[in-house]
Amino acid sequence: MPLHIVRDDIANMRTDAVIVPANPKLLIGGGAGEAVARIAGRGRLQAACDEIGGCAVGKAVVTPAFDFPANMIVHAVGPVWKGGESGEADALFSCVSEALRAASRAGAETMALPLLATGSFGFPSGLAIDIETRAIQAFLDACEADVWLVFYDRASMRAGRSMFDAIAEYIDDVYVGEHGFEATRAFRDYASTEGFVPHVAQSSARPSSAPPPMMAPSPDFSAKPSRGGLFKRKRKRKGAPAPAPTLEPQSLAERLAQLDESFAQTVLRLIDERGLTDVEVYKRANMSRQLFAKIRKDDGYRPTKKTACALVFALGLDHADAVALLARAGFALSHSSKFDVIVEYFLVNDIHDIFQVNEALFAYDQPLLG
Repeated sequence: MPLHIVRDDIANMRTDAVIVPANPKLLIGGGAGEAVARIAGRGRLQAACDEIGGCAVGKAVVTPAFDFPANMIVHAVGPVWKGGESGEADALFSCVSEALRAASRAGAETMALPLLATGSFGFPSGLAIDIETRAIQAFLDACEADVWLVFYDRASMRAGRSMFDAIAEYIDDVYVGEHGFEATRAFRDYASTEGFVPHVAQSSARPSSAPPPMMAPSPDFSAKPSRGGLFKRKRKRKGAPAPAPTLEPQSLAERLAQLDESFAQTVLRLIDERGLTDVEVYKRANMSRQLFAKIRKDDGYRPTKKTACALVFALGLDHADAVALLARAGFALSHSSKFDVIVEYFLVNDIHDIFQVNEALFAYDQPLLG
């Protein structure tokens, strides 16, 4: 996947370029820059920075990596937070964009960077994450590269993000509805111990005047292809259930000759029907060009669940059509899986930005899409 979100120390990353926060005078200070400088050789790295002489806010410069195991170190100068009314957001977007472009111009195909301007510069973490991911997404839309966004811990991802409170409430409601109070309390205890889920009120305490949360309808697996949408649900008849059909051995060949449209065939049809290009879809899905090529070449391609879900969001499917497409790959969304519940949350709330989905999955220690 082009954008990887990981929990690590930037000094542990092994990419062509490592991007570190810097000040306008390019004086090596503390934090991520100091950690990388210790490995690179602080004296030689500072001498290289001194030779450049400085860097404007919102810009970036490249130096050799010396003893650091990378091809280059990119020094990105972010803004000092002054309340948000002094162009800080634009400056941070420019800082990230310039750093990525500088690395690419210098020949880097893989790049790693931490949150910039959030430490001693005081930029709010939640806003910085939004800006940084938008800048990375814009860069990846124009370039073929792999970028690692490195968080020292998951708490920094969740800081100041109201989205995670809403996701926590959705997970809580699912557990109340399907597992009862005791199971929900046990889940809360586990989650709070692990530091994943912010505290939310019990569902039973919600005021009666408050609207109920959006919940996914039960999936209908009797879907058939339809021109009006991806799948058209059959109307269920009332009364006694029909007897199970008998599978006659002599009809097996006929049945195999009448298989439904495959997952790959359905994806390619939807791309054409929506007037999309392959490039648009695989970039929206956070997939590599090489992986998407397998779908183009093989009608019987069997994706992983992460890849199938990524394509659901890239195609902009609603919850019902998403469930139907996943079924074509042999998958379902289960309320016993935290990964599935988080994916479902974004589908029923009509949020198709895969970078937001992956932020939430990362915060809850789940596999990322792509």
